Amino acid sequence: MSTLIDSEIAARCVKGNPKRANSTPPMIYPFYDHKHEGPPSWGLSSVGYDVRVGEQWAIYVDREKAIRPDTVEEKDITRKGGNSVILYPGNFILAETMEHFHMPEDVYATVHDKSSWIRLGLSVHNTVIEPGWVGVLTLEIKNNNPCIWIEVKFGDGIAQVMFHQLGRKPKRGYQGQYQNQRGLSIPGGSEVAR
Repeated sequence: MSTLIDSEIAARCVKGNPKRANSTPPMIYPFYDHKHEGPPSWGLSSVGYDVRVGEQWAIYVDREKAIRPDTVEEKDITRKGGNSVILYPGNFILAETMEHFHMPEDVYATVHDKSSWIRLGLSVHNTVIEPGWVGVLTLEIKNNNPCIWIEVKFGDGIAQVMFHQLGRKPKRGYQGQYQNQRGLSIPGGSEVAR
């Protein structure tokens, strides 16, 4: 296993047209082959790709009511859209990425915090993008800073994704509940209505 560098990531992202049926889909779409300065920055970096916050985010509602994780429904979530969201100390949100992924069968990716956000106390919970997974990524974001609120704006670079080449393809690719998600998804794989 090895970590893909910028030229290898770009080679998997610039080929193909996502709108043509016979074309090999790009690993990331839309793809920007250079780092766009922020703050916070986004686009291709030396060993990864910094994804951006999309238009949709969700905040769990009613702090007085404890919800069992297996019973969360859309009624328990306040859907937001627009230019920004404020995370007060302790707030947790779900946010979609602007980027769509089509993971090759021999590559997996890990999502990591960006240092410019984590220095404020904002963390993106690390997750794995498995081989064969397709969709818009849902990120889990929390303000861990006990003293300040943090504003996250549509289009901000929010997390770094690092890609890892496998020595061989797994026997089966991703077959879970979040396959082909077109936007923000709550636990259980249901997409939040727009």
